[in-house]
Amino acid sequence: MLKRNITVIIFSLVLAGCGYMPVTNQNYININNVSFENNIPNSLKIKFKELIDDGSSNLMVTIEKYQIKERKIYGGPSLRALESELKGELTVIIYDDQSKLRKKFISIKNFSVSELNPLAEKETVSSLEDVIQKDLINQLTLEVRLIEM
Repeated sequence: MLKRNITVIIFSLVLAGCGYMPVTNQNYININNVSFENNIPNSLKIKFKELIDDGSSNLMVTIEKYQIKERKIYGGPSLRALESELKGELTVIIYDDQSKLRKKFISIKNFSVSELNPLAEKETVSSLEDVIQKDLINQLTLEVRLIEM
């Protein structure tokens, strides 16, 4: 028992001494300017502009391309769609005074299309598109934070 307590105390001291700190999720990113191409929807612009901080950094972001694609997977005895895949793609250029980085972020979500109601399927697609947009913005936020380090 004493050996176990000593091990826990030593492990705690080592952990505290090494400067370990879990990554905290901040609700902003520090960039100077963000620009959007013409084909970017307003919902994505609004979600992204909520993340921008005071702009004291020299990083600038240009969102070039946003695309949502739907692919149906057919099968079964009646050869109708069993499930569908929604794929969101976001192409971004992150640049500062010295360098330029082009990244493509992808998020894929699957859902069942066994609904007989087409309006319910349409609503599922729109809610999944919202989830995909949030996921793409989270990926972009992580990338910008890694560049800032």
